[in-house]
Amino acid sequence: MKSIYSYTDPHLGACHIVIPKIRQVGSALGNLLITFDNGEKVDVYTNDLKATTQELLEAIERFYESRA
Repeated sequence: MKSIYSYTDPHLGACHIVIPKIRQVGSALGNLLITFDNGEKVDVYTNDLKATTQELLEAIERFYESRA
């Protein structure tokens, strides 16, 4: 399983997130909030918060299942 989650931000274009570096996923003000292991936070704008969150969580789960 790839360790990179890729998405397209309407303002920033193509973005890539390294899955093993993610420590927390949540939402704030309707956006997806990702906290990394170094404490850095990224606020991701999305039209469908629930679908994007679910997609990211499934990618994280698949990544760690493939390493077990």
